[in-house]
Amino acid sequence: MARADGAAPDWSTLMVKGPVEVPDLRGRAWFEWTATVEADASHGSP
Repeated sequence: MARADGAAPDWSTLMVKGPVEVPDLRGRAWFEWTATVEADASHGSP
C-alpha cells in the first residue's frame, strides 16, 4: 500500500477511534470506527 507520491504508511502511527453508535432511519444502531495513519515518504518507493 502506498500513496500516489510513493509515501508508505507508518503503521506505528495507526490510531483507531470508536465505536460511535449511529442510529439509522429505522432506529437500528450501527457502529462506526475512524482510523488514521501517517505516511512516511522516506520509506516509499524510489
